Amino acid sequence: MSSPLLKRFGDLSLSDLQTHRVWVSCHVMDYDEPWYEGTDEETFRPWDRALPVEPVDGMFLVLADATFSDGTRGPAFLTPAVRANDLGTMQPHVFVDDRPFGFWGGVIGVPEEDRQRLLNTLGKGHGDVFPIRFVARSDLTNGERSVVVTDWL
Repeated sequence: MSSPLLKRFGDLSLSDLQTHRVWVSCHVMDYDEPWYEGTDEETFRPWDRALPVEPVDGMFLVLADATFSDGTRGPAFLTPAVRANDLGTMQPHVFVDDRPFGFWGGVIGVPEEDRQRLLNTLGKGHGDVFPIRFVARSDLTNGERSVVVTDWL
């Protein structure tokens, strides 16, 4: 059996999310597949089963829209969650010039150089960007599908 399209998290592009609107983590879903040994916790594949997905069934990346404070919109993705406003689980990213930018940096936070790169790429100031509202379409997930990011974390 051949393996499906496999992508590392950091290599996912806007085109990938537009072509396949939902991706699933292979590490928690596909342990019984013959190609599993070639994956790790950063490996995702297109979801090939029924929609909408349930967040309790695995770790998904779902196409979404981002709306910046100034009203500008852009393509994005997030991980649907069980609880509302669970930024640590949802970890939304916005695509700018086909590059994903995240707002959740865990314990260490988002590096300053990444913050500046996003603002410079957008040509916007902090107040034009934050707060950002991320929303995934309801036909893609039954989980929590929207989150507001008020600042870098």
